[in-house]
This record gives sequence, C-alpha cells and structure tokens, in this order.
Amino acid sequence: MKQTNFYHFIAILVLLCLISTSSFAQSVGINSDGSAPDGSAMLDVKSTNKGFLAPRVSSTGDVASPATGLLVYQTGGTPGYYYYNGSSWVQLGAASGASQWTTSGSDIYYNAGNVGIGTSSPGYKLTVQDGEIVSASNTDAGLVFTGADGTANDMTFRYDRTNTRLEFRDNLNSQTRMVVKQDGNVGIGTTTPGHIFTVAGQGGDNTAVFALDITGTGSGLYNWASSAIAPNLPATYNLIHMIGQAESEKNSGYIGFNFQENGSDANFLTFGLFNKNNIMNITGAGNVGIGLTNPGGKLHIAGFGYGIVTGIAMSPVNNTAGGHYITFHDAAGTGIGSIERGAGNTVVYSTSSDYRLKENVVNISANQAKTRLMALRPVEYNYISDTNKTVISGFLAHEMAEAGFANGVTGEKDAVDKDGKPIYQAIDTKYLIPEMVKVIQEQQAEIEALKKELNELKKMMQYKKQKP
Repeated sequence: MKQTNFYHFIAILVLLCLISTSSFAQSVGINSDGSAPDGSAMLDVKSTNKGFLAPRVSSTGDVASPATGLLVYQTGGTPGYYYYNGSSWVQLGAASGASQWTTSGSDIYYNAGNVGIGTSSPGYKLTVQDGEIVSASNTDAGLVFTGADGTANDMTFRYDRTNTRLEFRDNLNSQTRMVVKQDGNVGIGTTTPGHIFTVAGQGGDNTAVFALDITGTGSGLYNWASSAIAPNLPATYNLIHMIGQAESEKNSGYIGFNFQENGSDANFLTFGLFNKNNIMNITGAGNVGIGLTNPGGKLHIAGFGYGIVTGIAMSPVNNTAGGHYITFHDAAGTGIGSIERGAGNTVVYSTSSDYRLKENVVNISANQAKTRLMALRPVEYNYISDTNKTVISGFLAHEMAEAGFANGVTGEKDAVDKDGKPIYQAIDTKYLIPEMVKVIQEQQAEIEALKKELNELKKMMQYKKQKP
C-alpha cells in the first residue's frame, strides 16, 4: 500500500515538472514560459498557439444544478457558448439584459433600443449612415411590416429580381399596390406602367381612380389644386392632358396649352380630340375661337363643312315662334336684341326700340331725307373672291357714309392695320329705312294732293263741257 502511494506521488511530481505552473498569492498560472499569473485572476492560462477548451455538453439541460456563472459549450440545438445567470442559460452574444449589442468601431452599435450601422449614435430604431444596404441573395429581398400580432395586415417593401423593380406589396390580399421600374416609371394599381407615372383602377359614380383631396384653403382667391408646368416647352408646341377610352382617333380628347412666345396674346388654351387638334381655343387676349386658333373677337367661329352646316348651327329650347337662338345684352344686363324663331320656318332679327329707352324724339325732315337718299348711288357689282362673279345690287360703304348715312357704316375708307393689311368697311342698310319711309310718306302726301287737284280739274272740265 505504501508502495502504491509512492508511485502516485512520483507521477504527480513528473506532471508538475512537465507543465510550468506558477502559484502566487493564491493565483494560479498555466503557461509554457514560467511567467507569473496576473494578480487579478484566480486562474491565468497563457499560450500563443493553443486555445481554451471549455466543457462540451449536448444540451445545457444535461447539466444538473448549475451554479451561477457556469460556462459550457453546447454542441446540440443552437451550438455556442452558454452561461447560467442564476435562473436560465444565456448564449454569449445573444440579447441579454441591457447590453444586447457590442461595439465594433462605428460599424454596428446598440444604443437604448436603437441600432446604428455606420454611426455610434443612432436616433431611430435603425439608422444607416454613409453607406448602402446590399442584398447579395439571388432571391427577392425586402422589408416586411407586420401588425401587433406579427402576422396580420402585413405589408412588404421588396426588390423583385425577376422583373427588376421595387414593389410595395399588400400581403394580406396578395396584391402589389405600387411599383418602381428600372426605367424610372412608377405604377400605382399596375405592375407594368408605360409612362413616368401611371395610376390604374376602376372608377365609378362618385368614385375617382385618382383624386386630390384639398384639406385646406390658401390666402388668395385662386387656390391651386395642381400644377403642370414645362419651362422648356418650345414655341408652337403643346402641353396636353389626355382623357378618354383609348389613345386613338376620336376615342380620347385633351385639354392643353399651346406656347408661342413669352407673355404673348397668341398663346392659347386648347381643347381637342386625338388627331382632331385645336377644336376650341382661348387666347391670351381672352378671345375664344372654335375651328381656329387666332380668333379676332371674343367669339370667333370658323366652319367645319360638315354637310350643309358651315358655321354655327343652333336650335332653340322652345321650338315655337318666339323661341330665342341668341339674345344680346349690354354691360348692365339690359336686353338690346335677339335672334329668334318666327312663324313657320322663318327667323326674326330684332333690335331694341322701346320708347322707354329713347329721348329727344323728333320728326325726320322730309327735305333732309330726300337729299340723303338722292345722294346715294345704287350700283351692281360682284365680289373679287367670288369665282362665279355673281352680280349683286347695293351700295359702296364710303359713298353711303358720304351721302349722310355714316351711322350705318363701320370703318374708314382705305384703312389698314399695323401690318398694312386692309381693314374693310361694312354697312347696315337698315339705317336707310326710316328716311325712305319719310320720303315715301312725303311723296304719298304729294300724290294725294295731286290726285285731289286732278279731280278738281276734271270736275271743272266736265262742267265746262255741259255749259251751253
């Protein structure tokens, strides 16, 4: 028995000699260079080419009655180093207590619930600074946003590698709600936008596919709801908004703006159809043109030549005699004339003549009327533009003015505009009628007097014949 104990003692002595072990002040050092252990450590293991191998267990649950601080390496389940915190096993490096993350420079950092990548002071749940987020996977990658339970009503923002586009996806209804294609086109309600911005959907009564909900009002009289401005729009070009069934002839229409030059009255707002351009236009001067882009007045209509209608076609709401086609008013709103339906298939052209609108009413001088009418030169002529040379009876405008009927003539003889183009005169022969009536009345009175005088002469001649 003594011999056996002796052999054990020799074996332990040899082992201690093979391994350099130092013990100072109750600190133990294990190394190969004989250096003293660190005074702050109970056990100081030192090596330049070997590691520390902790006890390995299949599962931390195999350790019976673990002491707080016990360290093991678990080989099963989720492998890794685990320590016992007094109530449960915690994997080293996992979220535990107030220090879920460790600092690695400024590449990743945990700060009071916020995570920073590229910054050590993240102000949000996730802050990425001075860098890009790259997914090296060959599958679609993205972010999933979930409800409180982690599953309901979730949405996904992801990159679709197959179609090379970004998607905002409604996972609850398995619908892609918005996409951004690689060519820059954005689609809402469609995954194949053919334009820079495309909104697709099904509208209905009081249901708009696209709406601007203006919740506030501005300080001015004109509060803008939207704006479409093209500062580089070239002269003579149009900027239009197309609506309709299809982008084909007569299947869609547009409202647009034609630019001529900066601040010009020639610029105009235009309405048209696909391949039927500039049907109605409003110029910078406020003139409206139908069938032409340069109206010469507040309303200028040019004929389209459809059937027998070459200009304006009108039907009164009241399709009986007296039904108005057009009524005319002065600036105060007082009626001054109208075009209305007459009896049968006739049209009545009326101008105001109520005595309540007039003053300084006097009789026309018969001699003055005869002088004016006798100064007129009735002529026959044809218009230069008439290739058929149709003969017409009438008057020359400047001669009618010279005869004393200037109120029935517009314009001046030989007048031209600033570009040297003629400003033609026009006449209204209705101003001849009152004086013609006065002369006829005067002549009729003279006729009646002559008839009376002739009858008296006839009686005298008859009396002389009968006298013996």
